[in-house]
Amino acid sequence: MSANVYRFKGNFKSFLFILALMLVLGFLYYTQILVKELQQKSRDFLNFKVKIFERNINTDETQDLSFFFREVIQTADYPIIYTDANGNPAFWRNIQIDSTVKRPIQPDTLKMLKKLVDRFDRINTPIPISYQGDVLGYYHYGESYIIQRLKWLPYIEIIVVGLFILIGYSGFSSIKKSEERFIWVGMAKETAHQLGTPLS
Repeated sequence: MSANVYRFKGNFKSFLFILALMLVLGFLYYTQILVKELQQKSRDFLNFKVKIFERNINTDETQDLSFFFREVIQTADYPIIYTDANGNPAFWRNIQIDSTVKRPIQPDTLKMLKKLVDRFDRINTPIPISYQGDVLGYYHYGESYIIQRLKWLPYIEIIVVGLFILIGYSGFSSIKKSEERFIWVGMAKETAHQLGTPLS
């Protein structure tokens, strides 16, 4: 019976480990799909807003960049930098650099902005802003804060599941040690009884 109990415990530990592993893989897969869908929807919506702006300025025959700043840049909840046709940063939002910095932009600030532009371009393809066939500038943007937080979710899940496995393993180990102590005490009492020196 004891062998069956230990076999059951060993099988149960294996089951817990496999279950935890499947949960982690399932969470990772689902989270990645969710993040990719959100990224694509964000890109599609942004492209839609930019196209509306382009159509507006090309119809009205005016290069109203203030409208673009108000309706596209100011309402954004993700890090963005708008550069002119030559790649010089003109507007930005939701980054570590104050958007009200004085012009002309200081060399160190400009260097930081261009580094961020390069980083954003590795994440998302910059969107050109055109007026009657001429490029006015480029819209560079990073990931929204929701997507950034979602990317951390799998690691949090792994830690939680890891703690679950650790607690489960520790619990079973404690039970096993308690049973082993109980068996040894029982054997000692039985041996002492057989030798005629009963233990209290």
